[in-house]
Amino acid sequence: MDAILDTIKNHREIKLVLILIAVVVALKLVYELLKIAKILNVQDKSFFDALYSMLFRRYYLVSQARKTAKEGNFLKAGKIYEEIGDFRKALKTYEDGQLFTEMGELNERLNRETQAIEIYKRIGHLDGIIRLYLKRRNIEAACSLLESNNRFQEAAEIYYNYERFEKAAQIYERKGFFKKAAYIYEKDGNLKRAAINFEKWFLSNADTSGGFHKDSRLEQDLMKAVELYTRVGENERAFNLLVQQDKFDKAAELAQKMERIEEAAKLYEKAQMPIRAADLYEKLGQHRVAYQLRGEDSFARGNTREAAEWYLKGEDYTRAAELFEWDRSFEKAAYCYFMNQNFAAAAENYLKAEKEEEAAKMFEMAHQWKPAADIYLKYKRFQKAGELFEKAGEYFKAGGSFLKVDDEKRALANFQQVHPNSPDYLASITQMATIFLKHRKHQLVIEKLGKLLADQTISPKNIDWYYLLGQAEENAGDFKKAHSIYQMVLSENYSYKDVHQRLKDVENLIQKYKEMALVQEDSSQRYRIIRKVGEGGMGTVYKAEDTVLQRIVALKVLNASLIKDKRSLERFYTEARSTASLSHSNIVTVYDVGQLGDDHFISMEFIEGENFMSLIRNNRQFSIPQVLYITIKVLKALDYSHRKGIIHRDIKPHNIMITRQKEIKIMDFGLAVIRGDMKKGESGIITGTPYYMSPEQIQGQPTDHRTDIYSVGATVFHLITGRVPFKGENVFYQHLFEGVPSMRQLRPDTPDRLEEVVEKCMAKKREERYQSAQEVLNIIKTLHTQ
Repeated sequence: MDAILDTIKNHREIKLVLILIAVVVALKLVYELLKIAKILNVQDKSFFDALYSMLFRRYYLVSQARKTAKEGNFLKAGKIYEEIGDFRKALKTYEDGQLFTEMGELNERLNRETQAIEIYKRIGHLDGIIRLYLKRRNIEAACSLLESNNRFQEAAEIYYNYERFEKAAQIYERKGFFKKAAYIYEKDGNLKRAAINFEKWFLSNADTSGGFHKDSRLEQDLMKAVELYTRVGENERAFNLLVQQDKFDKAAELAQKMERIEEAAKLYEKAQMPIRAADLYEKLGQHRVAYQLRGEDSFARGNTREAAEWYLKGEDYTRAAELFEWDRSFEKAAYCYFMNQNFAAAAENYLKAEKEEEAAKMFEMAHQWKPAADIYLKYKRFQKAGELFEKAGEYFKAGGSFLKVDDEKRALANFQQVHPNSPDYLASITQMATIFLKHRKHQLVIEKLGKLLADQTISPKNIDWYYLLGQAEENAGDFKKAHSIYQMVLSENYSYKDVHQRLKDVENLIQKYKEMALVQEDSSQRYRIIRKVGEGGMGTVYKAEDTVLQRIVALKVLNASLIKDKRSLERFYTEARSTASLSHSNIVTVYDVGQLGDDHFISMEFIEGENFMSLIRNNRQFSIPQVLYITIKVLKALDYSHRKGIIHRDIKPHNIMITRQKEIKIMDFGLAVIRGDMKKGESGIITGTPYYMSPEQIQGQPTDHRTDIYSVGATVFHLITGRVPFKGENVFYQHLFEGVPSMRQLRPDTPDRLEEVVEKCMAKKREERYQSAQEVLNIIKTLHTQ
């Protein structure tokens, strides 16, 4: 030892080294002392305790860690082990205390990333795993983990931050963030996907309930999608998108670029840009359409006359006619109406233009017979006037016109159809009597004038008819009646025509044929039966020939049981004569009524055809358009008869016929009142099964035109569904109190509106039904055109 000290003293360099080592150790000691003081909070300890702690630092800290761990504070124990750098024991302590998060974080600080990841996975510490994946730049693994845990937006942001744009855009697209996806796709250069996502963003935010969304920013997104589609050559997708969103002007421009000229023109039309559309149509050679569009432009600018001329050139005769008429260019308007087959309007405009003969032709083509006939009569074209007056139901004027051209047969046929309530009825009787006498139809004169004069005494007003009646009786061989009538004429006007000579002639004949019986024709001589057509509760129907008027008729001979008393007989004749005044293409015409022996008959138009009840019984199902067509014809006929004050009272499939020419005809007008008498017992209660009868008929209340409307509803129900509305033993009760069954349940293709119409027609209270046949007709017409 002494030798060593001597050596140090003798060597100055060794001495310096030793001094330096001592300084370093001293500094180290101070540093460690300060650390331990900080850890152990030396300021709270006595100096000696602190000194002791510093001198025995590691031993002390280890003992403190063990003690703390035993107390169960594994976190604090682990932290102490970390301070003294014993990381193995720190990890073990954390594991013993199941402090896996701290265990993972310590491994992470020690750069033991694999171990840290395994620990984080075991405890599900997602953020730690992600952090380490990113630290290793394992972007795919980090984002995949985020996606599997539904943290899509974070995954997308990571992809975006690491410039993995396609991946980021794909995630945004999948999750419906189309606008973000679109911008990223565009930044990545994938313009097609960008366009698709702009489109998706627009469609997902557009207002689909009312057309194009008004948000200008959203419109910009739409146009961005269109721009990108066109940039990548997807013009068709861009075009379709514009059309779907009613951007017709832009779509038209694109269609032009694609050289789809006709499509572009149509789109300019939709965009209300008529001039640009017209220019394109002219390039296509479609001049008519171009002219019409130029007409629209002129009209929009308020130039009515110019617009009309363009429409005329474009063959849009309807609008041209309306505008010419507005401009008071009546002749041009008439021409346009004619070209559009609106003959009635053409006629009116020709009249305004003082072109009467042209107007007459138009009225005729419009089937407006009377105004046409009036014009022809004015210009003395009697044959034509007669034909048209006849079609118009102006029978007296028709007869007079035919007499002007000596067509007595046709004149007579028209005079016979003049209604008794007509102011021309008496004059028509005079004309008929004159013709009948000329052609020796004496009995017809006697019947007509006899009824006319039955309650009239002779006077200057009716002396002509008495004179004609006298002639008829004389020619018919009833000289005594003729003598009596001539005496009345003579007493009224002593110098009347040749009455003196005629009176003298019949006196001579009476003397000569004292024993001669009365000779006159009866109805049985007028009709020649050809064959029986059918038989039913009302009577028997024959096909017969009217030998007087030389035409085929249907002769319905009523059962005697229908005419129970004088009141029923009078009512029958009153109704039948009223019905005979009806002249309509959809009504079977009644010609005459009379008596054959003890039976009463009706002579009517003979129809070759079948009634709809027969078709229903043969399982015929009608299409909805067919039923609407039938209903329109029935309502037209009823509207006509109601305006004449005549109610049918028994509308049903049995009384509606279809001819071989597919015309619809209503028959048995006027017979319902007799059938009604038959169906009432002495108590006034209606018997039978009235499937189509209105509540007021069932209750024996007065009927009106709304009764027919109820029956029309029931008939349409039967034609549509194949069954009557109410059936069973309590049909009366159902008509009075139960609602109409659902037609759609019985026939699903029944239009809702048609079902509503039938239900309103069959309302229990008349005031709740449609109030006229015309009102129902207007609605059915709209359904038929749909």
